[in-house]
Amino acid sequence: MTIEIDTWFPTVIGKASCPFFMNIKNKYIKYLESKDISSSGFCYYSIHKDDKLKKLNTWIAKQVNELAIKFNFPDKYEAKESWFIDCKKLNAQPWHVHNGFIFSVIFYLEGIPDDSGTKFRSPYNIDMKNPYNSSPDKDHKADMFNKYTYPSCTYPCIPGKLLIFRSFVEHCTDLKITDNRRIVLIYNFDKI
Repeated sequence: MTIEIDTWFPTVIGKASCPFFMNIKNKYIKYLESKDISSSGFCYYSIHKDDKLKKLNTWIAKQVNELAIKFNFPDKYEAKESWFIDCKKLNAQPWHVHNGFIFSVIFYLEGIPDDSGTKFRSPYNIDMKNPYNSSPDKDHKADMFNKYTYPSCTYPCIPGKLLIFRSFVEHCTDLKITDNRRIVLIYNFDKI
């Protein structure tokens, strides 16, 4: 008899590629450079309220609401806060969540796939018994896990790519070690 496996409770990451990205990229980068960016690269500017970024903001909101339909969520969602990060070399984002929201979004405006990607951690990875017999020297080696047990995943920085995820999903960015520019736009969505 062969064992059957059901895969319940997935952690969903929605992905979309902006169809008009090449038409807006340079204009949006130049426009965002005029904002008050901190020395660490953070800019707490409400990009979701900016009419000059309306085309992208409208497209992102449409993608979020399409994903919400796939969840069978009955409500419509809108961006409630947003900001962007012009990531500097030797900066990182520690593991965190976006409390108080339903969906969060990362849009890669500039970067290269070989730069630090966005990591997501499974919200179900709380096994206190160490069934892998892991130790500090082999902890989290990929060959220890499979599609049912991976504790995390990483998405590369691909300009024009959108990631949508439930706001409770932990995510981070590893230490940026390249000189290449990496600009990400972040949005938090809640019910209209």
